[in-house]
Amino acid sequence: MHEIEYSEGFRKQLRKLGDKGTEKQLLKAISALAEEPLKGEPLLYQLKEFRSLRCADDHRVVYKVEETTSKVIIVAFGHGHDRYDEMKRYLRATR
Repeated sequence: MHEIEYSEGFRKQLRKLGDKGTEKQLLKAISALAEEPLKGEPLLYQLKEFRSLRCADDHRVVYKVEETTSKVIIVAFGHGHDRYDEMKRYLRATR
């Protein structure tokens, strides 16, 4: 079983969401990643270390699996390219 860890950017996004139904769907999908971390689709090119999982309506959760520490790091969620903008901020902060 993997441990779920949330990035600060994800936490900020979740606080701003304001839709409890969508929040509940997101958190339910994320909790399933503890058991099945490779469930989402792998991303490509400079984002190849990340995966994307469709969850609430048109929302996708973007995350990274760290097998060495058995962690799933939740980076961002959103529609379309919004989530990738948050990922770019995450990447700049962690490198």
